[in-house]
Amino acid sequence: MFPARPPFVGRDERSGEAAEAAPDPARAAHWSLEGVALTGRPHHLEVSPDHMQLVFVIDDGASDLWTIAAPGRAPERLTTGRMDAGLERDTRSDTDTGSDTDTGFETDTGPAWSPDGRTIAYADRGMLRLVDVGTGRVRELIAGAEPAWLDVGHLVATMERAGNAVLVTFAIEDPWPRRIASGDGDYGRASASPDGRLVAVPFRPAGEPNRRELRIVDVDRAEERLLTGAAEVDNGAPVWSPDGNSVAYVSDRSGWREVHMIELTDTSRHVDAIGVTERQLTADGADFADLTWDPGAGRILATRSRSGTTDVVTIDPATGWVEVVAAGGTWSSPRWFASGRRHDRDLQTTVVAVYESATTPPGVVKITAGEIPNEPMFRAAPRVVDAAPHVPAAQVSFPSEDGTAVRGRLLRPPGASTARPAPLVVAVHDGPAACAGDRWDGVAQYFVDKGYGWLAPDYRGSRGYGRELERLGHGGCGVDDATDCLAAGEYAAKLEWVDDQRIALLGHGYGAFLALTALTRDRGRRFAAGICVNGDSDLRSTWAACGRARRRQIEAMMGHPSAYRDAYRAASVLHRLEALMAPVLVVHGERDRHAPFASSLRLVERLRELGATYEYVTYRSEGHVIAAAEVRLDLAHRVERFLDWHVL
Repeated sequence: MFPARPPFVGRDERSGEAAEAAPDPARAAHWSLEGVALTGRPHHLEVSPDHMQLVFVIDDGASDLWTIAAPGRAPERLTTGRMDAGLERDTRSDTDTGSDTDTGFETDTGPAWSPDGRTIAYADRGMLRLVDVGTGRVRELIAGAEPAWLDVGHLVATMERAGNAVLVTFAIEDPWPRRIASGDGDYGRASASPDGRLVAVPFRPAGEPNRRELRIVDVDRAEERLLTGAAEVDNGAPVWSPDGNSVAYVSDRSGWREVHMIELTDTSRHVDAIGVTERQLTADGADFADLTWDPGAGRILATRSRSGTTDVVTIDPATGWVEVVAAGGTWSSPRWFASGRRHDRDLQTTVVAVYESATTPPGVVKITAGEIPNEPMFRAAPRVVDAAPHVPAAQVSFPSEDGTAVRGRLLRPPGASTARPAPLVVAVHDGPAACAGDRWDGVAQYFVDKGYGWLAPDYRGSRGYGRELERLGHGGCGVDDATDCLAAGEYAAKLEWVDDQRIALLGHGYGAFLALTALTRDRGRRFAAGICVNGDSDLRSTWAACGRARRRQIEAMMGHPSAYRDAYRAASVLHRLEALMAPVLVVHGERDRHAPFASSLRLVERLRELGATYEYVTYRSEGHVIAAAEVRLDLAHRVERFLDWHVL
């Protein structure tokens, strides 16, 4: 007997050998799925102009703003009912966020402090809003995204116009947008010069999905010029120096997202008359992001990522010297924050950031010097999660079918041995330009506590290993990268402590597409079961049905379907489902526009025709990200029941 269907569940069907709840299930000794589902994730931390207050976003079913005032004040919830960042993406799926980070929260454009520190601008449900920091009162402005302040009375933002994300400005008291840039393509989040006269902004030209330029725009004159840009090169994350004479940014022209600098002269003149000198600042063989200037000492604070580990670093803007402030794990949003005042004038600052690792739930942390432990400022996890023992992840590498090295993170359950081999889950991340990384995964820790092994591979296309690997799968999506997932199964099967007959494949988003594709190419039946959450089944159909940003992402990887019809057909799972032998659990949010809900409807219709063994569940309230805690918990229990029945 199955329990009554919760109201948030839409379709719920099974065919073939349905998974039943075992009467004597293996239990996790220390972990609780309820605790995991209720663990929020902070991100997009920003510091007020006086460095005395923090604002950050917590994803916990909503994506509300929280604040912390220095020194030592408790966190306070500033907004209520803000739409979850994942659903926000599904409501504005035509917006190209131009993300330069791999935080997992690229769907959210984050909050922006007003210059006087009294107001915060943010986007919610496709609208720009202001919240008063003192009262929490919210005021709705206009449709748009990615707000940035020019001065205390004016904002610059992006809006949808004629199939593009255009750049506009408007007054707070008279929010009538005025377009200030005329390029045919998508503008990203702008960075305003200290005097608010100019903005530096990323721009992705239409028809060139792998090119992103930097442009400078004169706000009053609505005139712009190219600062830097080239075919197949991604430039982004511009930040102005405090004196307004330099713009630091990241570019992958060297093969990594290194920091570059543009020196400007005569900035008071017409934009075409401004002098521009460009130089590469760092050469670390790493991806930099989250750049911000120290207003006092002139250093640049940033994150530096390589092979799934992200450090906090400072960069000397004159020499490019990089110094580690805090080693990863995974750090994001590092900012200078007040630790006290000296003589009531000179501000004493420390660094705050969001931190997580395989063994540390995400939280807001103040970084301390020397041997003193970092100081938690906000813990997002319940006590039952904080107190549970965590298994560290080991970094592994193995060859794919063509010899390409595939890296990954492996968790081994206590007690697994040759005498007592364990089942294992190969968990494929979304993306593709993401990374398994040294991040906290409560679901993985729960299943490891139950006795499962867990392997998270970084297939070709993953970020954090350089542009060559990141673009290696282009043109062969669903083929070459799927072989990397098959190679992960073969690698796991050779581990002495793994039962090679009890290996499952799980994926979300693009990872679900790869998991399903790999299952249809699994001639040796390496995988005993598969789980696909919010995945595509046919990239050409998705290209036709999704929003503009997702469509351009697909074109960046595969080209236009009219020119690459055979490649799109090779990437379609629907043409190979006869080869599927393993039982599959298919899950989809009905509000998903990134991987449209119709994709799983077509998939399940074909599975039904073939008489395959499958389970299919849809969630009425969810989009591409399963956000609500009660839905995440329901999904986790279904995954547990499915794996326990078919694998454990």
